[in-house]
Amino acid sequence: MFPRRLCYPSGRGRKTMTKFGQHFLVDRSVLRSMVTTVAKYGSHTTLLEIGPGKGVLTRELVRMADRVIAVEIDRTLSVPKYPNLEVIYADILKLNLVELGLRSGEYSIASNLPYDITGVVLRRFLTEEPYPSHMALLLQKEVAQRITAKPGDLSILGLSVQAFSRSRIVRTVSKTAFHPQPKVESAIVSLERIRQSVPFAPDQEKKFFWLVKVGFAQKRKLLSSNLKNAHLPVEAILQAYQELGLPKTARAQELSLKHWCSLVDKLDKFIV
Repeated sequence: MFPRRLCYPSGRGRKTMTKFGQHFLVDRSVLRSMVTTVAKYGSHTTLLEIGPGKGVLTRELVRMADRVIAVEIDRTLSVPKYPNLEVIYADILKLNLVELGLRSGEYSIASNLPYDITGVVLRRFLTEEPYPSHMALLLQKEVAQRITAKPGDLSILGLSVQAFSRSRIVRTVSKTAFHPQPKVESAIVSLERIRQSVPFAPDQEKKFFWLVKVGFAQKRKLLSSNLKNAHLPVEAILQAYQELGLPKTARAQELSLKHWCSLVDKLDKFIV
């Protein structure tokens, strides 16, 4: 039976320094949720853990996969040793994943991700090769909500993630689940079927993100106004709206991913 909180070898009550903004997981129920998510959707051949910290999640991952690669930027942290574990002290954003033998769709990621690198990590592993088949991430709750948002609350981040994966919140996580405690709540997010059903062709990707960026340029303005400001023909915008059944009062956050992809198709020849 699991105790509710985890104990670290560093000693009870000892102050933990967090040079790189780490918040170490100390709640067993949250750990169980992460482990269950990885076990159900992750790879049982190769797992990549970003920021293993003191190895709380790591010791569970090595039981699930043939090979676990743990990448830690903080050299002052000692990750426990296991026969199937490779610990690499490096910046995950600068690491050559191909040299590690990783191939697109043949590994998965599990991470209690530092809040300040969430965006760049998502961008790298969703849009670049080699990309994972699944990501189980412990994130800031607000970011998790943006990633999984529905039309009406969508953002550039939400559309970007949803274009490359099926995203859902597994559970929310209290601040008390970490030491030291962060200032905000967190959530476990599961990114599934990564790049298995991207809604646009490779040659349309740049046009999709250009149009999305233009659409969200001034969020409070009508989408049509933002498109006009990007010098797209008014006639073409109105025709696209009519064919897609979009109201003239539509704002960027109200369109679904499908609507955005269709809008790119309709305005394709006007997007450089």
